[in-house]
Amino acid sequence: MAQRLLKIASPMLYGADVRQAQERLHAFGFDAGRADGIYGPQTLAAVKAFQRRYGLTADGIVGPLTWAALLAPTPTQTQAREDAQSGALKEDFLRFLKAQLGHIYVWGGQGETVADPAWIYRKETTAYNGARAAALYKKRREEGLDPIRAYDCSGLIMRFLEDRSLVSYDHSSRALFAKCSLLSRAQLQPCDLVFRHNGVQIYHVGVYAGDGQVIEAKGRDDGVVMRDIDASGTRYWNRYGRLSYLEG
Repeated sequence: MAQRLLKIASPMLYGADVRQAQERLHAFGFDAGRADGIYGPQTLAAVKAFQRRYGLTADGIVGPLTWAALLAPTPTQTQAREDAQSGALKEDFLRFLKAQLGHIYVWGGQGETVADPAWIYRKETTAYNGARAAALYKKRREEGLDPIRAYDCSGLIMRFLEDRSLVSYDHSSRALFAKCSLLSRAQLQPCDLVFRHNGVQIYHVGVYAGDGQVIEAKGRDDGVVMRDIDASGTRYWNRYGRLSYLEG
């Protein structure tokens, strides 16, 4: 339905579009009086209040800009949509993480498919660490895992964030921590991040999966695992945070 330019007049303006404006004002929490389709003083006052709230010229005239604002989703509707989107994203994140369980840890890995142990040695920090990661690679091949992907602790998280265009460049565990709003352990919710801090800096990150479980690319001897948050002691994880991408 095309909307008229609405403003108080003598005799008062009335019609279905006035009623629609009144109903939309009510939806936004502004008292326009009874939705009777009559553009009276109470509706005028509600329009002006609405315009002031949303940065429009508070002239009481429902022109194209005011109509567009009135027909937009209400804050409650917007929040509900954002909550639903956030919930779906978090479910997707947990599905992704669980699908990576059993894959291997390689320094700097972000989900690359490993076809040759030589790639592991090229990526790793020392020959010793390369041999550890290569040993787990061999074990996974013998167990029938195919393909085998490689992650380090932050790379596991970054693979998901980058694939969904939530970030545009690589983040270390320290950079992820800097992006988080800080939490106490009691505030943890599924998809929040858990960190290790050595008294000087952050150096490891995992993801809280709910029910006291954490998913992490633990190390070269273990790969990607899910285990109890206190499996390595109550002080293993000692910092906690929530990424804005995964709030809600």
